[in-house]
Amino acid sequence: MSTALIIGGGRGIGAATALELGSRGYDVVVVARSLDQSAAVVEKVKAHGVKSVALRADIRSEDEVRRLVDEVRGFSDRVAVLVNSAGEAVLGDLASTTPAVFDAMIQANLVGAYRVIYHAQSLLRPARGQVINVISRAGRSPYGNALAYGSAKAALVYLTRALAAEMAASGMRINGVSPGAVATEMRRQVFPDEDQGRLMEPESVAALIGMLMEDAFSHLNGAVIDFPW
Repeated sequence: MSTALIIGGGRGIGAATALELGSRGYDVVVVARSLDQSAAVVEKVKAHGVKSVALRADIRSEDEVRRLVDEVRGFSDRVAVLVNSAGEAVLGDLASTTPAVFDAMIQANLVGAYRVIYHAQSLLRPARGQVINVISRAGRSPYGNALAYGSAKAALVYLTRALAAEMAASGMRINGVSPGAVATEMRRQVFPDEDQGRLMEPESVAALIGMLMEDAFSHLNGAVIDFPW
């Protein structure tokens, strides 16, 4: 069986992706800052008849990412797909976005993803694995009060494409999905008065990620797919 490593898999897009890939026959490692959240997702993944394990890590910590990769290696020495879905959003304009807040958004949404890719490459290379970075429309086109979050996600677009070009010779592929407004707990916290019934469901993004695992898309590398188009 192939192994999928889902960062930020305890809720939202990450949790939906864990279930999607489990339904496609992948063994799934579900990682979240809350072990309770990742464990709840694992029980649902196992219903598809695959292996799954819950791990806890904060990707803002170098030491925790190193430990995480060692724990993943105990589950599988090869990772066919890494999905970077962890992130945080704090809104604000220049006047209200302090350097500390800006740095926190860069750490959570950019550096954390880079850290995981850097340390997990020893698991990805043997499998000629694929990395999927979950980006955001905020990183594709500026909109009000998303200065720090949007800047981090825009840099994640560059990281995705730069690493795709660099790693292609090793057989690894790196792509990104850039969804619009999705009905997640993170978005509810940022926009508490928004009508979430009008938003895209996390399962829709997960279905797209699942499609990228299919042979028909095996040529895709360095793509950032805006969804919906």
